Amino acid sequence: MLPNAVVLSTDILADKSGKVTEQSVTEKFKLFQPEEYQGKKVMIKGCAPSWAVLMLQHKLEGIAASLSFVLYDGKEYQIW
Repeated sequence: MLPNAVVLSTDILADKSGKVTEQSVTEKFKLFQPEEYQGKKVMIKGCAPSWAVLMLQHKLEGIAASLSFVLYDGKEYQIW
């Protein structure tokens, strides 16, 4: 795991029932401020549809210093 990384849970993309849907992601991205992660090491953690994680990755591209994805089982994948 990246030392000093900010953990960003995919739960931020879920609706009130805890499901990640196209509608919930669209609504959550209206409020998402990627500038908060400027120059930081970010770890996306959680279980969400891959398309939602890719959209989150896209929002952080060029902003976060590094990005990795960590599954709940602890496996980590460096994205950049």
